[in-house]
Amino acid sequence: MKKIFALIIVGTILLFVGETFADESKTNTSHTGKYIVNEMHDVYFYVSNLITDEIVETKEYQKVKWVESKEQMANLNTKVKIQLKGFFNKFPERN
Repeated sequence: MKKIFALIIVGTILLFVGETFADESKTNTSHTGKYIVNEMHDVYFYVSNLITDEIVETKEYQKVKWVESKEQMANLNTKVKIQLKGFFNKFPERN
C-alpha cells in the first residue's frame, strides 16, 4: 500500500512538473523534452519493478501459507480422528 501511495505522489509531482514546464517559455524545449522523457522512463522502470517485486512477494507468501495450511489440515485430521475415537469409545459395543 505504501508503494502505491508513493507511486501516486510521484505521478502527481510529475504532473505538476509537466505543468510548470508547459507554462515556461519555449526557449529550451530540447532539454525539457529530454528531462520529461527521462522522468517517464524512470517511472516506467519503477512501476515495472514494483509490479515484478509484488508478484514475487505474493508467490513467496502463498508458498508459505500453503505449507501452513497443509500442516493445519494434517493436525486437524489427526485431532478429529482422536476425538471421534474417544466419542465412539464411550458407547458400549453391540453384539
